[in-house]
Amino acid sequence: MVVSQAFSPVMNDPPFKSRLICVAVDECHLVTKWGNSFRPEYGQLNAFREMLPNHVAFFGCSATLDKNDLKTIIQSAGFRNPLEISTPLDRPDITYTIVPMPSNSKTSFLGLSALLPEMPEGGWDDTDRPFQCATGKFKKTLCFLPTRVTATKAVASFRSWLVSACDFTDQEARKTVAIYTAYISDYDKERIEKEYLKPDSQIIWLFATTAFSLGADIPDIAAVIVYGIPDDRDDLSIVLQQLGRGSRSPDKESEGIWMTEEWAEEQYQIPETAVPEQMRQSRLRTVQNASDLEQSDLDSEDGSGYETDASTKSRTVTKRGRGANLEKAKKRSTLPPILQRLFRAPPPGCQDIKEYCYRRIILENYDDRYGEILLSPDRRCCSNCNPVLRLEFEAKYRMDLKPSEQRWKKTGHIFKKALDDPLNRLIVETFPKTLGIEAGISGALSADNYKKLCNAGFSVTSLDNLNVLLRDWLLIDRLGVQLWNIMRDIQARQEELERKWDEEVDAPKRAAKRAKNAGKETNQKKAAVRKPRGPLASIRPIADSSRQYPITDPSLSTPAILRSNAPSLQLLTPNATFEPPQHPQTRVYWDR
Repeated sequence: MVVSQAFSPVMNDPPFKSRLICVAVDECHLVTKWGNSFRPEYGQLNAFREMLPNHVAFFGCSATLDKNDLKTIIQSAGFRNPLEISTPLDRPDITYTIVPMPSNSKTSFLGLSALLPEMPEGGWDDTDRPFQCATGKFKKTLCFLPTRVTATKAVASFRSWLVSACDFTDQEARKTVAIYTAYISDYDKERIEKEYLKPDSQIIWLFATTAFSLGADIPDIAAVIVYGIPDDRDDLSIVLQQLGRGSRSPDKESEGIWMTEEWAEEQYQIPETAVPEQMRQSRLRTVQNASDLEQSDLDSEDGSGYETDASTKSRTVTKRGRGANLEKAKKRSTLPPILQRLFRAPPPGCQDIKEYCYRRIILENYDDRYGEILLSPDRRCCSNCNPVLRLEFEAKYRMDLKPSEQRWKKTGHIFKKALDDPLNRLIVETFPKTLGIEAGISGALSADNYKKLCNAGFSVTSLDNLNVLLRDWLLIDRLGVQLWNIMRDIQARQEELERKWDEEVDAPKRAAKRAKNAGKETNQKKAAVRKPRGPLASIRPIADSSRQYPITDPSLSTPAILRSNAPSLQLLTPNATFEPPQHPQTRVYWDR
């Protein structure tokens, strides 16, 4: 706005200039991050600085500003001989964890299944509902995704998993999981921010884009997830800003988890010089470039120059693995040096683990002169200093989940179809044509207000919310109560439809699933106490001892011992004491 032509008359106004004392540029690292992309005005602050009198102070601040960005901002934002003031950047109240997503799961969001709550053995009881953060069974979680499309798909998947795997109803899944992007209405933004700020918020998991990362000050966020590497791979500042949304209160601690693509992590490779010559010749080498791959294809298994049949299959698998490693190495080479350093895995038994500490690497990148703040003995630093952090998170992956099946998609189009006829009748009955107003919605309500009303229809919960949503509608005082009654009827019909669906479809599915799990447990217990039974019997020896699995007489019900190197079977009597022969290929089979 300040570089627009509309603001020029204000800047040239002498009374305004005389009262102007300071111009503050908050989050000034965005001048370099966004100034060359979708916010080109950020790169024009130098021209705005020329319009200011010399006595006006020009102030900029940022918590994530490295040396290169600082030089760029000083030149492009109009700072003149600036005075640099540095403060400690370390956030000891945040635990940093970098963990790779499950293989080939970026678009299916299976990595986010680690955020699902642990359901009690007996299921949720009435004291747990309605689900909210104040119960202590859930921790407020904020998940950042790169785009609006991925955020929408992730919300759909997570809600479906809550219903299918955690025994949530559709309505509970919608209330506890919310989405925040730049494209939702101002009403929804205000509603989500107010609800998420409450200690007893019913929004437990909030999926958002960068639109929520700047300026959000929620004191009790327990975990912040950043999903994927940003498209602008030099954008470490944005990732740290998003992770910094957690622990905004002095007495709170939070987890900062960065879920990266599988190819980003560089596993530790044993140097060739550290391996004896004989082992170095026999073990597989990591493919470093395409020339190594081509040369390795020419090497034969027996040194004769020709590949044997046994080596052809193994080399096919080896070449496929080497090709995958080569692709991963190429992708890693496109990362900036700071990310390559962050994504290194420490060698086994590393003594100097501080070299791989995420906290130390981040502080060195931003030239923090104060260094690390000492942590209390019970605090864990990062997943490299404390590998159990990563293991605990990966143990929560639910690889048995299916892709989402979004059944209820409450869009503005659905609400509009239900609202058109009753709202039309209300306006026609209230305002006849003699008053100069065209009968119908188009004559009493603007298209923008009507679209806003339909998009937010299912989320409006009170008459006060409706008044805020349509505060610029001139007829809200006269028609607000009747309109709210119509909207309540629409919401009630939808809730009744979902309740019936839950009783007739979802509840039987959940009951069948519980019965199936109970049956499995019962069968396992029975198998554990099962005893041999049946009369004594004789059996003919099996001449063919090369079978992989034994073939026994179906009339027998006694256990038999099959020795793979002997063409005979040994019988056990019920009172006999059996000592298994000391043979590695002896197996016991129970024929029922």
